[in-house]
Amino acid sequence: MALVYSVNSNHVLFDLTNEFFEKYCAGHKLVQINDGDMIKQVIANDGVTPHIRRTLYRIFSVAQDCGADVILNQCSSVGQAAEDVAKLIDVPVFRIDRPMAEKAVELATDVGVIATVATTLGPTSELIRRCGNEASKPMNVSENLAAGAFEKLMDGERDAHDEILMSTAIKVAETADVIVFAQATMARLAPAVIEKTGKTVLTSFESGMQGLANLINN
Repeated sequence: MALVYSVNSNHVLFDLTNEFFEKYCAGHKLVQINDGDMIKQVIANDGVTPHIRRTLYRIFSVAQDCGADVILNQCSSVGQAAEDVAKLIDVPVFRIDRPMAEKAVELATDVGVIATVATTLGPTSELIRRCGNEASKPMNVSENLAAGAFEKLMDGERDAHDEILMSTAIKVAETADVIVFAQATMARLAPAVIEKTGKTVLTSFESGMQGLANLINN
């Protein structure tokens, strides 16, 4: 049995994380750490700061000291920082958005990344480009912000969040062959966007949990 510590930066996905972990990683143990202040700091500072890197190091170190076999990083905004901090500890850190990025490279060259938090666009887009380089496939990645949607979601205005996100996705679909949702909080709208645009929409959550299962079961 593997002990997995999941690190996230908001409370929205707490129950869904438990649900999908049970679905794909049954028989293993999950501990969730939600640091809601981290994403607020990333947004306020327009990116990852040394303080946020130290926060990640402290969280990862605690997980390691508590016997974690794997650390699951769910916050795409700090994805690259999580990889960097992982070099300082002895426990592997798995980015939940890595399988999604690999799938985007497999399916298309023109990819439209959509996020509701501006600081998520860069790390997700860079991960897709890096996966493209690893596959010797140059990628054309556009970065698109659904401005205001995240704030609506945090305020409990889910319908307003969905409206902004759908409008953004329709515009992105005009030029992109594949749409990538950069945050797991956007995933539930994927079926509606697929129906509306006819384009493939990739999300990190389910594919990431499947990737985690492959890691801890092999």
